[in-house]
Amino acid sequence: MASKRKRLKYYPGIQVPFAILLVAANLITCGTTMFLMYNIHFVPEGKIALLFGAYAMFWIVSVIAQTVASFYLLHRAVGPVFRLTKTMTSVAESGPKGQRVKFRTDDCFHETAQAFNTMMDSIEGQNAQAKAAPS
Repeated sequence: MASKRKRLKYYPGIQVPFAILLVAANLITCGTTMFLMYNIHFVPEGKIALLFGAYAMFWIVSVIAQTVASFYLLHRAVGPVFRLTKTMTSVAESGPKGQRVKFRTDDCFHETAQAFNTMMDSIEGQNAQAKAAPS
């Protein structure tokens, strides 16, 4: 009889709302650009420079905020993969003795770290049994 695996729950933390906010900021920036370009002929002639100046400042702040948010999300997604790869390389070079992966609480891939640590426990247990078994 096949054993039932416990289904792991996904806790999005801050990444999903942050990504949704990033997409919304992109849509707002694109929407205001479209609105401004479509309605430019309704703006009085003396106010066009003021309008473009304000829009340029909005656009610059928006691009900077979106860049910072993108780097944050990338760091939270790529950092754990880098840490896991580094630990795997260390296991390959020096063996599984005491090698474990620990991610920050708001990182992605916690289930992967848990599976890796379980695998390391299993390997160490098998190695201990093989050493203790009489030859």
